[in-house]
Amino acid sequence: MPRAASETGPAGVPSVIHVRELAEPVAREIGRWIRCGELKEGEALPADRMLMQQFGVNRLTVREAFRILESESLVSIDCGPHGGVRVLVSGHHAAARYLASLMEHAGAGLRDAYQDCSLIEPACVSMLARNRTAHDLVRLEAAIGSARLAGDDPGRMIRAEGDFHDLLVELTGNRTLTMLRKMFRQIADAASMPDLRGDAETPGYQSALRAGFRVHERMVHLIEAKDSAAAELLWRKHLDDMKGYLY
Repeated sequence: MPRAASETGPAGVPSVIHVRELAEPVAREIGRWIRCGELKEGEALPADRMLMQQFGVNRLTVREAFRILESESLVSIDCGPHGGVRVLVSGHHAAARYLASLMEHAGAGLRDAYQDCSLIEPACVSMLARNRTAHDLVRLEAAIGSARLAGDDPGRMIRAEGDFHDLLVELTGNRTLTMLRKMFRQIADAASMPDLRGDAETPGYQSALRAGFRVHERMVHLIEAKDSAAAELLWRKHLDDMKGYLY
């Protein structure tokens, strides 16, 4: 890769196009570190000076690479006094959005996403019930608490429902299934969210959401008891009950 001295135009002024060209391979490599788990969620990226030395570029190029990574939802940039550049997610959200876009382009819709979730989630629930840890229970209880705080706010109630489903898959520790679940949610949300937000304001739909939250609470108790068979059965019924509200 060219050294920093080459990153200027004829008058010694950096060329925007040239800086972008040099920043893209830097961003790709850092993105690979994130996707491979070499950099974890919440972890700060190496200092600018270290990256400048490693890639042979100047600070302007490093900063442009950060902006590329931010646009891909791989890092967050905080310019405050205690700010910095940190890994936003372990790549799942960005990858899920990309794959969801491909599937939507191929014609996959709400019915496909729901059927895929119906295949994946019960097996994940059973796996989680067998292998859960004390920390898993803490996170599940926290999710139940967040759902209670949603009150009667339609948007928060719908998000809390989806977040709990995401968490059940994530806690299995299987990254592939976690990414697939997020991808299916992207597709389902895009297809149904406008209608669901309107429906969620009706008493009947709010009652259904609250019933779903009670299922979540029972699910946590079954997972705590490591009753994998009952947990899987309950979740299959929950998904079947949801079908009528989705399509």
